[in-house]
Amino acid sequence: MVEIVKTFALCFVLTVILEELTALILGVRTKMDFFMIFVVNMLTNPAVVFLSMVFYSYTPIPWVHYIGVLELIAFFVEAKIYKDLLDFKRFSPYRVSFYLNLVSFTIGTSIVYLLQ
Repeated sequence: MVEIVKTFALCFVLTVILEELTALILGVRTKMDFFMIFVVNMLTNPAVVFLSMVFYSYTPIPWVHYIGVLELIAFFVEAKIYKDLLDFKRFSPYRVSFYLNLVSFTIGTSIVYLLQ
């Protein structure tokens, strides 16, 4: 049980740090937009991590297939929320969601892999 909590915490913290830094690089500047990115990750990250653990533990489905579907769902959900709630308009919300998820997934997955 402790390992599961550690995994959730590590994935969430890495995601938030990486996505907030990426948002800063993209030009996000308002506290409210940074807060919204944080809140969106509170909604989507635990769901993706939990479901990926379930698929990994209880199905023969290859990792690349289920993680691809889960990340695609997270991308669309986050983009929809960003469209409605972010003040940042430099890029479309779909582009913002794509960049944030691309960076947090690739770097975060690499860091988690190296830590194991």
